[in-house]
Amino acid sequence: MRRRRRRVCALAPRNRSPSLRVEIDGYRTEQARGLGIETLQANTLDVRCPAEAFSLLYLNPPYDLEVGETNNQRQELIFLEHTYRWLKPSSVLIFVIPQPQLRPCARTLSEHFADLAVYKLTEPASLQYKQVAVLGVRRKRHQHVRDSVLLDSVRWLETLATKSDLEVLGEGSAVRYEIPHSGPVTLTHAGIPLDEVEDLLLDSAAYRQAARILLPRQRDVRGRPLTPLHGGHVGLLCTAGMLNGVFGEGEDRHIAHWRSVKFTDHWEEEEEDGTKILHDRERFSHELTFGLRQWKDPDSHARDEGGEMKNAHLRFGWLTYVKSTEKTTTSTKSRLDRFIGEVLPDPPRQAKAHLISVIGGDTQIAAISAAISMGDRFMVDGPAVQPIRVCLERNAQCFKGSIQLAGRKKPLRHLIGMSEEFASGNVSASSGRTLLAGSDNRFVWASIAHIHGIPGIPEWAGWFANELNTHRAITRSLGIGCDPLIVKGEKEQFLDWLSWGVESGAIRFPAETGSVRWPGVNLQDIFRPGNES
Repeated sequence: MRRRRRRVCALAPRNRSPSLRVEIDGYRTEQARGLGIETLQANTLDVRCPAEAFSLLYLNPPYDLEVGETNNQRQELIFLEHTYRWLKPSSVLIFVIPQPQLRPCARTLSEHFADLAVYKLTEPASLQYKQVAVLGVRRKRHQHVRDSVLLDSVRWLETLATKSDLEVLGEGSAVRYEIPHSGPVTLTHAGIPLDEVEDLLLDSAAYRQAARILLPRQRDVRGRPLTPLHGGHVGLLCTAGMLNGVFGEGEDRHIAHWRSVKFTDHWEEEEEDGTKILHDRERFSHELTFGLRQWKDPDSHARDEGGEMKNAHLRFGWLTYVKSTEKTTTSTKSRLDRFIGEVLPDPPRQAKAHLISVIGGDTQIAAISAAISMGDRFMVDGPAVQPIRVCLERNAQCFKGSIQLAGRKKPLRHLIGMSEEFASGNVSASSGRTLLAGSDNRFVWASIAHIHGIPGIPEWAGWFANELNTHRAITRSLGIGCDPLIVKGEKEQFLDWLSWGVESGAIRFPAETGSVRWPGVNLQDIFRPGNES
């Protein structure tokens, strides 16, 4: 920053005024504050400032397009239109942008600024992005510019957008800009402090409800009974899944897993008049799956060979919802901290959403909740996810919560939408695929063992992950803030792998008998703070 200020030698401040800085990067914010510069960490577009408050504006916006369904504009123009009103009349603008982007900004610059000058920047980073510095003086609010003068200025700037021999900004710059005095200014951050929200989000009521579905629930019963148990007691504990573990000695040594499973019986009756009546009856039954130390499958066969985080804005995505009627079109855009989706083969650039987690105000969250219940589509984009249309489809579940931020009267609303398939893990597993929110080996193995009722121990997680990769049973899904995957396979197939593993000695039974204790898994374990795999 000091180097750039020395090069802008044509500026002549009349007196020293207080300076403020808006910076979205958390680490650069800390550096600036360490140098004594008053800095507000925020997205400039979320900052509110009184009109005509500053005497000098140094604007270096992102060099990119905004992301939306239609009419996407350049960020350089959006930032210019948002901030030029902050300047007092006769105040100075320093606008650093890539040279080709002079063309979309030419109209706004010509309408609101006089004495425009464009200089080429020659630092190595500036040459990489073809940066130029646009200097100008803010016109007075009611100053009228003739159409011919305005048109000439626009054409001149558009011509400079492709000119190769621009004057280099340096010590010899001839134009002089007087910087008027300005008083103290208070900037207000009207957006969402994502760094603070990210630290609080996983403790919201919505995630506590969703965790019952996202995380495997392995029962861990500890302690000794006060009196000896008789056979009836043991049978009840076993069928309740409270005595899963390793039992027996020698060749009778085995590992067992009990669980309660819901079955649906279907049958039909035909009346005398030929009318058919379909009957569905749901019932629960106890299922036991166990493996012996000398694990053999009745149909065994040879194995086929085959701390606190900063810069949360880099990890959050966007969810856009557009509702059109005959007379109006309403659009709402909310921050997205988690997303799990599955790309559909047809039509292109559409996906089935399995989980969305959004934050926003009361109106935004209410609109998104209603859209989910109606099966409407959204536009999702974020880190490593290009803009894509998604839908949670029918019978999606919603979990709601709120986050209270310091210094704010109203809490921030939080909504999690989950597809019927994801919410009913056992149903998806019966179709030969299991949706999981994380890719950690321990989480994958614990989830598969829980959903399918497979006997096992936590130490087999690495081996099971290798088997999944060997059989190409893993498909990666779209994810923001997590690394979701789909495990393909049925219970019988996984038991066949375990049978081979025990017979070959690739996996071993624990040395001691007793219940199997699975390590606890929480949301922090499966939801990455970043998007690294």
